This record gives sequence, C-alpha cells and structure tokens, in this order.
Amino acid sequence: ITACQVSPAYAVKSAVTWVGLMVAGTQTLQIVFHLEANAGGVLQAIMDSPDQGQFGLPVNRASFDGSILRLELDYADASFEGTMAADGLSIQGTWSQGGASLPLLVAKQ
Repeated sequence: ITACQVSPAYAVKSAVTWVGLMVAGTQTLQIVFHLEANAGGVLQAIMDSPDQGQFGLPVNRASFDGSILRLELDYADASFEGTMAADGLSIQGTWSQGGASLPLLVAKQ
C-alpha cells in the first residue's frame, strides 16, 4: 500500500468504513472501503467486494484532497473519486474500471 498525506481534519473523518451499492449491468455489488489514517496523517485503504467473495483488496493510493476522496487500485485498472457531503456521512462519486464509469454513493458505517 502506498501512503499519502491527509490533513488532520480529514484524517478523523476518513478513519472509518464506507459502504455502498454499485449497479453494474444486471448485477448489484456491495462495495466496502476501509480507510485508516495513522497518527502522522498517512491514509491507507483496503477494499472488499463481498458479493464477489473478494476481501482485503489492496488500494495502491488513497488520498483526501479537501473534500475529495481518491482511491486507486492499479492491479484492477480501477479507481474511485468522490466528494464528501457537508455532514461527513456520505461520499458521492464515480467508480471507474476498464474504461467504464459507474456512479457510487458510499455511506459512513
């Protein structure tokens, strides 16, 4: 996992699990992002796709830039980019993989 710096304000907001449902064609897949910022503000992440039996998938790069969360999974040619709601309880974004882009709303658990 490659670590990136995150501001202390967003480190607190990001040290959580975010869960959402993504509709991909005829499938609806649960997507889970586990984010954790250490005391130095370094953000790390892993991803689960329970409906596909995939857990602990490494996120190569994870960052909060203002209210924008970016996650990149190099091995899957995939990424997520979303904007945190003002209340900090959800992130509305886009999952991109293999040339396709799908909306994905994740909620703080």
